[in-house]
Amino acid sequence: MSTWKFAKDSALTAEQFVAELEKIEKEEAIPFVVLDVREGFEIEIADLPKKINDEVELPKRNIPLRTLLEGKYDESVFPKDKSIVCLCHHGVRSAYAANYLAKKGIHGLNLMGGIDALSDFMEEIPRY
Repeated sequence: MSTWKFAKDSALTAEQFVAELEKIEKEEAIPFVVLDVREGFEIEIADLPKKINDEVELPKRNIPLRTLLEGKYDESVFPKDKSIVCLCHHGVRSAYAANYLAKKGIHGLNLMGGIDALSDFMEEIPRY
């Protein structure tokens, strides 16, 4: 498991997440993977930037919550040495996802407030 300061937590705030993004300078230093459990049409409306600081690609997986809970995904998408930051619109579905992952022995954190809360800190993310 990673030594990331949030590696034992069950949730983090949008402000904490954005602060962590701002610290990242190279891909090898990213201590997490984002798991977006929203539906495809929601991701088309508002999504995280593909790159951090215009250089480093943000590791992100899109698996709708129902697909995740039905077990219709490849577990290899979750690296064992990183935390999984679960994201949805307001933080409810991502809380379910983080709980589900915990039951599978995978460390997941709920991003409280979801992408809606991130839009307060990242102007490129539209609110919907």
